[in-house]
Amino acid sequence: WYMTRVRKWDKRPLYIPNSRFSTLIVETPSRMTNRRVRHTLHLRIEDMPVLRPILEGLESMLIRNPDLDPRQHRMAYVDGFYDHSIGIWLSCYTKSVFLSEFRRVQQEVLLAAFDVIRMHGGRLASDLVRDLREGANPDRYAPQRPVIRAGDIPVGNEIEATAKPARDQRNVASRPEC
Repeated sequence: WYMTRVRKWDKRPLYIPNSRFSTLIVETPSRMTNRRVRHTLHLRIEDMPVLRPILEGLESMLIRNPDLDPRQHRMAYVDGFYDHSIGIWLSCYTKSVFLSEFRRVQQEVLLAAFDVIRMHGGRLASDLVRDLREGANPDRYAPQRPVIRAGDIPVGNEIEATAKPARDQRNVASRPEC
C-alpha cells in the first residue's frame, strides 16, 4: 500500500493512496502558465443600438492591455439575452500566475470594460432600481427624498383633520369605568 504526498494550496500535505490515481483528476497549480479572467457583463436591453461599438471597444481594450497574454485568446462576445439585460462574455488570460498580480489585472480589465461601456453611452444592467419614467435620471444610485415645502406640512388643527378616524367609533364617554 503506497501513498503519494501532494501539497495543497495552503502548503499542507495531503496523502493519497496510489490506487486512487486511476480514478482521480489531478490539477497541478505549480505548472500553471496563466490565470483566466472570465466574466459575463450585463448591459441594459436599451443599449442594443450601441452594442457593436461596445464589443469592438472591449476587444480593442483587451488587445492593448500589456498584462494579458498575447498567445492566448482575448475575446468579448454576446453571450445571450436575459430578462432585463444583454450578456457580454469577456474572456482573457493574464501573463502572471500569482494571485495578487492576477487580481490586480482582473480589476484593471473590469474597470476598463466599464469605461468602454460608458464611453459608448451604455450602462450595466441592474434589477435593483428601475425607473422608466420620462425624464428620469438613470445614473443616480439611490432614489432622492421628496422635497418637503413649508406649505406641505400640516400644522395645528390641520393635523387632526387629516388624521385617519379610529376603527372603533363607539362613544368613549358612555363606557363605564372599571
